[in-house]
Amino acid sequence: LQQQVRIYIQAKDYDKAYTIAKEGRTLFPERRELWGLEAFSLVKLKEGEKAETLLKEALEHYPNDEQILFALATILDESGKKDEAMSAMENIVASNPRHHQALNYIGYTLAEKNTELERAYELVRAALEQSPDSDYIVDSLAWVQYRLGRYEEAWESINKCIELGGDEATIWEHYGDIAFVLGKFDQAAKGYSEAIQRKPDNVDEVQKKLAAAHNK
Repeated sequence: LQQQVRIYIQAKDYDKAYTIAKEGRTLFPERRELWGLEAFSLVKLKEGEKAETLLKEALEHYPNDEQILFALATILDESGKKDEAMSAMENIVASNPRHHQALNYIGYTLAEKNTELERAYELVRAALEQSPDSDYIVDSLAWVQYRLGRYEEAWESINKCIELGGDEATIWEHYGDIAFVLGKFDQAAKGYSEAIQRKPDNVDEVQKKLAAAHNK
C-alpha cells in the first residue's frame, strides 16, 4: 500500500496519493508511514496546515514515535518552515544518534546552506554507516564533498548514487554541477538534460546551466 502511494507521489498525482494514503491510514492506523505519506500529499496539494494537524494527531496516538516525528519534520520542511524542520531533526538525532534519515537531512541541509561543512560531512558519513546503499544519502555525500571542493571524490560519489538507482531531478542536477566544475561538459549537459526531463521546480535555472554547458 505504501509503495502504491509512493508511485502516485513520484508521478505527481497527489490527489490520488492522498486518497489512497487516507483510506489506508483509516483502515490500518498502526501503519505509521501512511500518516506521513498522507501528510506529504496534503503539503503537495498546498494544504500544509492540515498536514501538520494530521501528524500532531498521530503523535497523540503514538507519542514520541520517531517515524511520525520525522514525517512532521519533513512536512515542516516542505511547508517552507526550514528552521522548525531543522530543530525537529536535531531533536530526533539528540534522542537517537543512529537515525540515518535525520542525520542525512541535517547534513544535506548544512551543505545546501554552505555552512558547517565538516559537521555536515561527519553527519552524512554517520548516516551512510547505518544505510550504506541508500542512493539519496550517497547523493548527500557527493553534495557535501562538492561544497568542500573535493570534486573528484564528489564525482565518484554521484556516479555511485546513480548506480544505486538514484534518478531524481536533484540528483541529476548535482551530477551536472559536479561534472561542470571538473570540465566534463558533455556529462554536465547530460545531467542537466536528465534533470529537466524530470520536471524540477527550478527548471528555468537548470535550463540556464544546460545552455552554459553547451556553450563550453
